[in-house]
Amino acid sequence: MRSESYAHIWDAPQAVRALRRFTQGMSKEKYLSDLMLSSAVERQIEVLGEALNRVRRSDPQAADQIPDIEAYSWGVGEYESEDGCDGFWEGV
Repeated sequence: MRSESYAHIWDAPQAVRALRRFTQGMSKEKYLSDLMLSSAVERQIEVLGEALNRVRRSDPQAADQIPDIEAYSWGVGEYESEDGCDGFWEGV
């Protein structure tokens, strides 16, 4: 595994942990009405997506070792779609 892959692999679960912390006990309605919270969540989704994409581009063999990397990437892309909040929220 390439050394930069370790950093990207580290970033992905850190972002997931932050997402869980930010949304724990939160209703979808509260999430949608809180601009600061939704902005923080969106930023962590960007971090997660970018980390996984960088691993995939720079070290495909390492990416193959990450369980469900395609599912994570789908979740990020789904959230970024116009009506993706529902699908994303179900995953939270």
